[in-house]
Amino acid sequence: MFLRKSSSKPIAPIWNGRCGWCCGIRNSVRRLRPEPRLPLQNPPNIQKGFKMPNKLLLVENPTKAHSLQTFLGEEWRVEATFGHVCDFPRKQMGIEIQAHFKPTYLPLPEKTKLLARIKQGAEKVEAVYIGMDADGEGESIAWHTLRLINLPNQIPVYRLTLSAITADAVQAALQNPAALNKGLMEAEETRRILDRLVSYNCSPAATKLLKRPVRVERLEALLLRMLVEREQQIEAIEPSPCYTLRGKFQVGETLIEASLISFKEQPISEGLRSQSQVQTLMRGLEKGVFWIGDVRTSDET
Repeated sequence: MFLRKSSSKPIAPIWNGRCGWCCGIRNSVRRLRPEPRLPLQNPPNIQKGFKMPNKLLLVENPTKAHSLQTFLGEEWRVEATFGHVCDFPRKQMGIEIQAHFKPTYLPLPEKTKLLARIKQGAEKVEAVYIGMDADGEGESIAWHTLRLINLPNQIPVYRLTLSAITADAVQAALQNPAALNKGLMEAEETRRILDRLVSYNCSPAATKLLKRPVRVERLEALLLRMLVEREQQIEAIEPSPCYTLRGKFQVGETLIEASLISFKEQPISEGLRSQSQVQTLMRGLEKGVFWIGDVRTSDET
């Protein structure tokens, strides 16, 4: 018989919690944001084959814009924003924390000419249609684009949900225009503010500590916090000794090594916690008679 001592540490439960930042910032965004332009009532009834003159459709992707232009024809003008059109100031945080997290957005320099062209074209059309992706980022891009081109009040704005870039999908979307999703827009703005707060304040500290340029992201910082707290919980646990009892048995020319998993029909599932307990078991097993109760074979892969 021989003994082997090991240490066991129960795994602490993973951290789970919630902070009030998201809800608080989103409520602030809701209070501070001017109402986005929503579609006016009574959109035109678009029938198949009906020619709609002077309509502007805004999308994000230039490839999508080219495909939509072929479906809609010359009566439509399709413009792509190439993603976001504005961002926080590059050398400032751009968020007034004391003013309910009021954000400051500036047009991207590379989008100045594009926005001017969209604004010039929008002033000459009868209606503007928004065809950005139906998610938070798409709603945010649409809202900021409309804000920057500052449409005249008499020009209606409609939201299209394009399920696919096909002629039938475009026709179905045109027959069911909707309004901008204010909830999605506010959620995206809240995420952008949170990202900015974490990155702007933590990146310089991480760069100084690691002595190399580091950009700290919101989700990465949260995951790092969870890992650190989990490790701290594990380190705080006092280790306790754990013993296993193993024996070697000679059966003819075969040497068998086995572990003690039960004693007097009582399972030893968590190991033996004290050396005295092990010694007591060893004294009882020294005079014991052992036999093979079952033989099982299996194919190893």
